[in-house]
Amino acid sequence: MHLPYPKGIDLDRILKSLTIVVIEKVPGGARDIPVIGVHSKGKVAAEFVSIARYAMFSQGYWHHAVRSMKAMLARAVQSLIALATDEERNRFQSAFITFVMSIPESLYHRGPSQMTLLDTSPSSKSEPKQEGGAAVVPQLALTDVATLKWLQQQLASKNRPEASLIDGLLKRRLFKRLWVVSRDMEQMRWDDIIRLWNNLPRHKRFEVAYEFEKLTAKQLAEKGAKTITEFPSEKTDSEVQLRIAQHTPWLLIDIPGTKPGADVGLYYVLEGQRRQLRKDERVSGVIQESDVWKQYARGLLNLPARFECFAIQRFQIQLKLPLTGNRALNNS
Repeated sequence: MHLPYPKGIDLDRILKSLTIVVIEKVPGGARDIPVIGVHSKGKVAAEFVSIARYAMFSQGYWHHAVRSMKAMLARAVQSLIALATDEERNRFQSAFITFVMSIPESLYHRGPSQMTLLDTSPSSKSEPKQEGGAAVVPQLALTDVATLKWLQQQLASKNRPEASLIDGLLKRRLFKRLWVVSRDMEQMRWDDIIRLWNNLPRHKRFEVAYEFEKLTAKQLAEKGAKTITEFPSEKTDSEVQLRIAQHTPWLLIDIPGTKPGADVGLYYVLEGQRRQLRKDERVSGVIQESDVWKQYARGLLNLPARFECFAIQRFQIQLKLPLTGNRALNNS
């Protein structure tokens, strides 16, 4: 699916309208801060950047399938670096850079466009096509496949069970959305939740996610799953217990942070000030801040205000969770 929202940006007008404005005072007390702004004739074109960014996040980047892929990839990568020493992380980083530099340039010009985010064609609703026994993933560019294969080899060499997550990405066996907690559900405690999560070091986040998975499995064993749609509860129980025994991930959490730059305003200079600016370099003129940009930026800050939980299969369980009390969870 090629999302059309960025096509509405008039890049030429924005570039021709760029200027420098000086903010007398910014939050924190600093004064006379120069920032990039636009002349008024480029205001609407610049505002479309914020509108397009908001649309891309709400319709694409935070789509539940994209977040599932993100959670799977993050868990796999974190298993390689979260508990590693600084020396081990440096070696991993060097090996990854070496791999990236060795990717043939021809791979960047073949296969689906790098702009492809989701495949929503009718054929994508069915099982992945088979070609020579290997699953074909039409929405992945060849460079994506090469990178995932490299990560899979790294995980396999260290006998990490998270290699199954990369296999799931390659074969489009994505984890299903199970549970969502949003700012609207937990208005009183949401900021504390995000603040605590953001302050956790990398290894603690990995440990918390793993502990959450174990605690959920414990409650699932005690409460049991319910049969919904065509998936029997007995199969859910056996699948989860098998994965636990093999230390294979079956439950993932995705807690996104705020987007950098969303709190930066758009300042513009009125056309009437331009002549004055040319005559007297000491005069900065009266600048205005875009209300449209501010509104969409505020929406972008609040957009990811939810964390999601993903599981391997379709099932329903009754859990007592610290955030929401008793709540039926259903990842259908």
